[in-house]
Amino acid sequence: MNKIELINQANGVLSITLNDILDCLNPKRDSYWKVLSLEVNGYDGSMNILDFEVVVNLSENGYSITLDQLRDLADSAHQIIEIMIIGDSNKTKLKRYETDVEIQSNCRYSIMLIDSSFWEINTSDNDFFEKLKELGHERSIC
Repeated sequence: MNKIELINQANGVLSITLNDILDCLNPKRDSYWKVLSLEVNGYDGSMNILDFEVVVNLSENGYSITLDQLRDLADSAHQIIEIMIIGDSNKTKLKRYETDVEIQSNCRYSIMLIDSSFWEINTSDNDFFEKLKELGHERSIC
């Protein structure tokens, strides 16, 4: 499992977006996705974002979502404060775990934005990991 923390900032604001990260994924790789937690400021989409946050955050095993829906969320949110996304080719692995270590050992992708400050990404997808490094300003790589 590879780990990277991305902190690229412009004028004290995190400049790497969720879409930047999603663009690093191989679109041909079949993966399923769930959002485990979400906090967003402002939203231009058609749904009530506060209701959506509640649905995501109270979901028993996360909210199933497609990559296109993740892109729509990224495009419509004024600011994502926190988000936790997991992905894997095996849908049964996408659930809430007790610890981050369990998530990292069971899911191909673990993507977290922490307090709008930095991205922490764990992945066993080496191509994705190499593309993430190209985004720059990684804090640590394990």
